[in-house]
Order: sequence, then C-alpha cells, then structure tokens
Amino acid sequence: MGSSNAGILDVPLHQAVAARIVDASAGAVRLAGLHPREGGNPGIGVSPRLLKEERERMRDIRVQLARPVVVLNGYHGWSGLVYSLRDHLAALTSGRANDFVVVSYGTLGDVPRITRRILDCVAARLGIDAGAVTSPELDAAGISMGGVLSRWCALSGSARRGVAARTPGLGKGEVCGPRLSIQRAFTFASPHRGAIMADRIAPDAAARALKPDSAWLRGLDEHAAEFPVDVTAYALLKDGIVGATRTAPWGTHPIWMRGPAMFAHFAAARWEAFLIDTARRLRGETPLLGAGAASEPPHD
Repeated sequence: MGSSNAGILDVPLHQAVAARIVDASAGAVRLAGLHPREGGNPGIGVSPRLLKEERERMRDIRVQLARPVVVLNGYHGWSGLVYSLRDHLAALTSGRANDFVVVSYGTLGDVPRITRRILDCVAARLGIDAGAVTSPELDAAGISMGGVLSRWCALSGSARRGVAARTPGLGKGEVCGPRLSIQRAFTFASPHRGAIMADRIAPDAAARALKPDSAWLRGLDEHAAEFPVDVTAYALLKDGIVGATRTAPWGTHPIWMRGPAMFAHFAAARWEAFLIDTARRLRGETPLLGAGAASEPPHD
C-alpha cells in the first residue's frame, strides 16, 4: 500500500476536524432518539455486544490489506463524510490512512469532471503513468453516488466514451483515462437503479444522470458483464433520497437493515454493522452479514 507509516490520525487538521464533526453529529442523532436498535432484516442477527466485541478485536489486531481502497464521496457531499468513512475503515483494518485514496468532488455537478477528478487523484496517489490503460488492482467504498461511480470508473476509457456519447450532458466532457481495476466495491445507499430524489429535483447534469432509467445508468448496466465488479451493497430503510429498493445493481439485492426515523440515507455510511461487515471483508475474514443478509427490502 502506501510507503508511509502514518496512522489514521496523521491527516491534515481540517480533514481531521471535519471527520470529528461528522462523528459528533452522528452521536447527537443517537442521543435524540432517532437511531433505533439495529435489525429488521430476518436474515441478520447481530447484537450490540457482538458489534462491540468485533470493533475492539479489529482495532487491536491490525492486518495488511490485499490492495489499496478508493473511497468515493456522494453527490455534492461534504468532505468530512468521506474522510470519516476512511478513518473508520482504516481503524478496523490496517490502521493506516495511506492505504486509502479519498476522493471528494463537492463543487462538481457533472459526471465528466467528477470522473476526471477521480482518475487524476488515484493516478497521483498510486503513481500511475499518464498513458496507462488500467490501474493496479483496487477495492472501493462509495457513499451514495460514489458507489455508482466506482462501477463507472471500472469501465475502460473507450466504454465510458461510448456511454457518454449517447448520454445527454456527458458527451461534451472528458471521461477517458485509465480504467480503475476495481475488484470489489462496498456501496452505501448508492443509487444503482436511480434515485427517488433525482426524479423530483435535478438541478445539474450529475443529478439528471441519477434519474431512474437514465442513459448513463443504462449504459453502465450494459457493460457490467464486460467489466465485472463484485458489489456488496448496503441500504437502510426509510431512505427518502435514493430508496432502499434501488441500492443494488439489477439482478442483485442489498444488505438492508431498519434505519433511523430520520436521515437514513446519510446514516448508511456510518452504520456500525455495515462498517464492521465491510472491514471483515477487506481483512479477508468471514463476513459479519453473510448468506441471507442480502434480500429485497420490504419498502424504500
């Protein structure tokens, strides 16, 4: 992974502060009684005690990751969200922030510029030559739109160019560059089948790309077999932004749980059972939420 021995606290001050504010906000939600007991899915049986024991075990026993992990933010997402996710996954796996490549694009409102930001950041961090066709093998963790982008960046440059050419708003931008060789993607409340909110409010091209049955999503699905990514999708019920039933690629189901009464969409990437399950998979261990955990959510 990275050559530095930096731990998870060796990050710029503004990033550390942003991540801590996110953690404090999550704590306030719990204190406000908006965070019910985890569960609801008949295929999942986890207790607070089990989660605590697993969290302590993984923090005490570090492991070397099989490959770097790209962590992608959501649509116009605040950078504190993605750095918080990075910090939690690092603490539960290798303890090294440098094993993770964080990419945020809060000010960008179209897929081509977001694509360019992701490819440039990954290339710079991993030392990929500008003329490279593909990257070294990677894993990915994506918040909301970031989960869809992990599959998009796993397409070849020519495949992305073909999809963009027939997608309104994408053909004018640069979507080429190296293919990110993403082996596994862990996606949190990601609109793989489009987002509920995009049908109601779509202020920019990126939001319009997330409309259900958009040309961009259709093109991505058409290339899924050609550039396969092993996707583990997580969702919380009562997600009024994306909708729990839309959070897994077609032909698959998400691992879902009953979420908080409010802000379920934003809680997914902070949900302890999801974080521990992701960390166990990154560590090469048996998943916490294994067979039977993924199923069709009963509602959004």
